[in-house]
Amino acid sequence: MKFKQKDTLNPRKVTEFVLAAHHDFDRVQEMVEEDARVVNSTLDMGDGDWESALDASAHMGRNDIARYLIEQGARLDFLFLAVSLDEVDIVKAILSAFPMARDAKGVHGFPLRHFAEFGKAERVLAYLDSLD
Repeated sequence: MKFKQKDTLNPRKVTEFVLAAHHDFDRVQEMVEEDARVVNSTLDMGDGDWESALDASAHMGRNDIARYLIEQGARLDFLFLAVSLDEVDIVKAILSAFPMARDAKGVHGFPLRHFAEFGKAERVLAYLDSLD
């Protein structure tokens, strides 16, 4: 399998974005408008401690920033895992709270259905079909 390198984000931009997500809603919005790819970027804080802007806003109680990031397509990684594992109750709860996550893209841009199909998640597939 050949891996094609994609255009990567400037590490300084990622650092600024994740740090801003701790406290600066206006700057987060500006940076997303400049380059929406930052929404899912992560910062290596050292010792294997990777932090996304969503992580930063959550641990600082900045729900306004967290909700904005989700609306802008921030990946709810746990959702994709729950889909793959056929945890339909978790999937229903997340999609009920955040309906826009139905169209979210996971790792490599894969949609929820991809994770359900590869995980043979029959209950989740039936639920996703019921939403159409």
